[in-house]
Amino acid sequence: VYKRQRLMCTAIIEKGGRITDWDLARTWVRDINPDHFGYLLGNQDRGFYELLKAGMPPTEVGRYAQWPGFIGTAKMMLPVGLINACDPYQAARDALDLGRLKDTDTRPFNYALEVCAGLAAACAEAMRPQASIDSIVDAGLLPLSSTPKAAVEQALQWAKEADQVWDLRPLFAEKYCGHPASNAVEVFSAGLAIFAMVGHNTRDAILAGVNFGRDCDCISYVAAGLAGALNGIDSVPTEWIDVVEAELPTDPYTVSRRSLADTAQGLYEALLNETNRARARITELEQQI
Repeated sequence: VYKRQRLMCTAIIEKGGRITDWDLARTWVRDINPDHFGYLLGNQDRGFYELLKAGMPPTEVGRYAQWPGFIGTAKMMLPVGLINACDPYQAARDALDLGRLKDTDTRPFNYALEVCAGLAAACAEAMRPQASIDSIVDAGLLPLSSTPKAAVEQALQWAKEADQVWDLRPLFAEKYCGHPASNAVEVFSAGLAIFAMVGHNTRDAILAGVNFGRDCDCISYVAAGLAGALNGIDSVPTEWIDVVEAELPTDPYTVSRRSLADTAQGLYEALLNETNRARARITELEQQI
């Protein structure tokens, strides 16, 4: 699923700014090697790829998700928050659009797209100079309807009452016993609860997420992704970054050969483009007033 995020980054970098689901679909069709499904891209993505390759509009592909309502769709949304830095509202709107490539809001009790919007909005809020853990959590809650919002708020209440992050594990284990571990609402709830407790320490957010149990890598994506957006790259241990960077050139299943540094630079330049476009629009509007 890390490769889905790489595909999202490629589409944003090549577009030089915000993208649509059509931009993302073209990147999927061009950059995915269908022989590599089952390795770093799950077999559940094969169906989406084949439908896109056959020409189905990306707005319709998500209707055929084999596992609707899961967190996998949201696990490519942090770059959407970055390219919409300081604009949670637009980040949420873009995420709802892009998420339709992998899921749908036409099935009852499926809140995956709302979680996509919440995660992207929270990441965009984290990029504000005056962002706080509370403001980031609030941004993540805003796109949610009543049912998923209640679940996330319950988790956040547990976080307020807990002495340490590990106190949350038995509460989640009991509440979600017998439920699919990758449900988007559960993962978002756990990730935000961890972030609420240790969000100022990215290393602790990573360790808490990956050791939390159930869908722990996805929980870490939420908690650590938001912590990283808030605290910056210097908050991530250098040796961990080096391990990932060293793996990229020799990874036989990757969808992108860009280094982490090149990816970050490309996203930064895309964000500058968006900033310049916004400045130009403001200047023109001011001339009309």
